[in-house]
Amino acid sequence: MHIRALIAVVVLLIAGTLVWVIAASSDGPEAAAQRATSSQERRAVRIEKRLAGDPTDTALLAAKMKAWTTAGAERFEHLDLFSKPIQVPDAVVEDYETGLGAWNDYLKQTGGKASEDLAGFAAVIFFQLVEVGSTDPGVATANAAGAVRAERIVSEHSPNSHSLSELAIFQYFNGEPAAGDETARRALRVSGPARDAIRESIEGTKVRGEKFAARVKRGFKTLEETGDEELDQPIKGYGSAAGINGYEPE
Repeated sequence: MHIRALIAVVVLLIAGTLVWVIAASSDGPEAAAQRATSSQERRAVRIEKRLAGDPTDTALLAAKMKAWTTAGAERFEHLDLFSKPIQVPDAVVEDYETGLGAWNDYLKQTGGKASEDLAGFAAVIFFQLVEVGSTDPGVATANAAGAVRAERIVSEHSPNSHSLSELAIFQYFNGEPAAGDETARRALRVSGPARDAIRESIEGTKVRGEKFAARVKRGFKTLEETGDEELDQPIKGYGSAAGINGYEPE
C-alpha cells in the first residue's frame, strides 16, 4: 500500500487524531535486520544497506523513513483498534522510532526542509508515539516536540485551518500554551464556516495537551527525587476519545 494511503488509513482508524529531536536513535542495519520479520521491514533493511554507502543521501533517508514508518503502520492496522487502550506492541514502536530517526537525519541534511507530505507522515507518527507513551519523560516530551516541528513544516507549506489547528494542539502537548493559543487564533481566522467546530475541537484537546505536559513535568520531578532512570508507569497522551487510549482519565 502507498505510504500516503496507508498513513491515511491509520489516521482514520484512530478517529483522525489531530495530529526537536526524538530521543531514540535509529537502529544500525545489522540490528534492524535481526528484528525484521515483515516484508516491509525487510525492504527497509535493504534501503538501510544502500544508505550505509552514503549516510547523507537525502533520497535514501526519506525512503528509509517511509519504509520503517510504513512497516509500523502495517503492524498497527492489524491490531484491535476498537478496544481502548489499543495494545501497541514494541515492534510497532521500534519501527516508528527507526523511521523517525531517519527523519531527523533527513532534516539535518536538508537544513530543516521537507515536503508537506513527508512532514505530515512524521507528525502523525510522532503523535502516535505521544499516545503510546513512555516511562522516560525525556522521550515523551521529545515525541511531542517532534510532532510540533513536523507539523510546523506542514503549516508553512499550507497554512490552513487543519494544519494550524493541529500545530496548535501539538504545541499544547509540548508545553507551549502561549504559542498554541497564537496558532489557534491563526487557525480560526482562516477557518470560515467551520470556525465553531474547530474552536471546540482545539479547546477540548488543549485541556488534554496541558494535562500531558503536566504529567511530563511531574515525571521529570519524580526521577530527580528518586534517582531512578525510568518511571513505574508510562506517560501517555490522550489525543481524542477515539484515539489509542480512549478517554482522558478523571
